[in-house]
Amino acid sequence: MIPAPRHLLVCDLDGTLVDAGGAAATGVGAALRDLQASGVLFAVCTGRPYASARRLLGRVGLRPDVLAAYHGALVVDLDRRVCVRHLRLPSAVAASIAAELKGCALDVTWYWGGWRLSGKRSDPPTGHAGGARGPATRLLATGPEAVVDAAVARLGALDIGVARIDRPMAARLDVRHRLAVKEEALRLIAERRGVPPDHVTACGDDRLDLAMLRCAGHSVVVGAATADCREAADVTLPMDGLAAYLRDHLHRDL
Repeated sequence: MIPAPRHLLVCDLDGTLVDAGGAAATGVGAALRDLQASGVLFAVCTGRPYASARRLLGRVGLRPDVLAAYHGALVVDLDRRVCVRHLRLPSAVAASIAAELKGCALDVTWYWGGWRLSGKRSDPPTGHAGGARGPATRLLATGPEAVVDAAVARLGALDIGVARIDRPMAARLDVRHRLAVKEEALRLIAERRGVPPDHVTACGDDRLDLAMLRCAGHSVVVGAATADCREAADVTLPMDGLAAYLRDHLHRDL
């Protein structure tokens, strides 16, 4: 039997572990490898699609044990090579939402698992050529701010209780399963690996990380976060101070 990890560290990716230029925070790769060797389970929870997150992690030399993509819609235990959870919008719901978004003249990209099935740079696997259909892990719509405003109003008239609609930017809508949120991914990983809540540390940098920070036993906000994130966190740090802090905090806890 594989022993339970002694601590769970869940980190956002962009703005927390990696800066806007795509470079890893100073010293964070070595710090995380040392912590993993000491019994810390390291998970990344990101809004990025799965394939995009894997490419970025590989480029900066970060090797999490667990990766939660699409804000937790797809959770993969990389250490054990198993998909832990895959939340999808049902086919009819996804098709209805996509039709409304396209009817508003928005560009819609359809994702399923690790694949981008439609959009300007689609990479469909065998059997999916010809466009997206069936369930969707995520629908991403982009366009002018005024058009996105109109699309939000039109989606409000649909019966899409299973779907969650986020607007991370004025010109973007992110549609996924309503349970695809980072705090649910954190709870799932901790439960499956037998880590109690007070042995969980979460790191993030913006409002989409807020609920995840609040449900962790210890929370760290990185960079110039909003006031509500700073208030929810136990510690606020510049990105270049994260590696040293994690070494000190988690080694002391271990």
